[in-house]
Amino acid sequence: MLQWANLCNAFLVEFQWNASGKLPKADDYLKNAIITSGAPLVLAHLFFLMGQNIANQSMDSEKEEAQLPNTIFLVAEILRLWDDLGCAQDENQEGYDGSYVECYLRENQGSSYQSAREHVMELISKLWKLLNKECLSPCPISAPFLEACVNAAKMVSLMYNYEDKHGLGLLQDYMKSFSCDHETL
Repeated sequence: MLQWANLCNAFLVEFQWNASGKLPKADDYLKNAIITSGAPLVLAHLFFLMGQNIANQSMDSEKEEAQLPNTIFLVAEILRLWDDLGCAQDENQEGYDGSYVECYLRENQGSSYQSAREHVMELISKLWKLLNKECLSPCPISAPFLEACVNAAKMVSLMYNYEDKHGLGLLQDYMKSFSCDHETL
């Protein structure tokens, strides 16, 4: 699957950034970090495991990514942004791990951490609007796959919300709904 090659290439890009000591532009970081989140790879596998097809497409073609539903990449971007908010907020983290927040602050010198956080939350809100639009528009993608994607995006906010002590019960419920077999969880 092309997603494996994309993931390896994205890790190589991150390695090159770290080795050079250069912090990328926020948009460049985010474009690459969406892939290194692993979400496109996992959701692409789920897409096929749930019986979805890419019509008239050979699997070794570079067009595979373009044929995968945009829903996959919206969920991956939501995941990455929530993850980066969590990493930026985690005071116990040591060393450079890179985050959209860090890249944004460097690009927008004079901005506060709070304004960067608000910017990321606005991006997440816009992504949710796009995801909802994707799910409500007529498309050939099955409702169970779309539901799994939406539930994955919901889980992310619960996983990275450091302030909500009650999120674990909801997270477990979302995990059950994300699973194809509700009985095993």
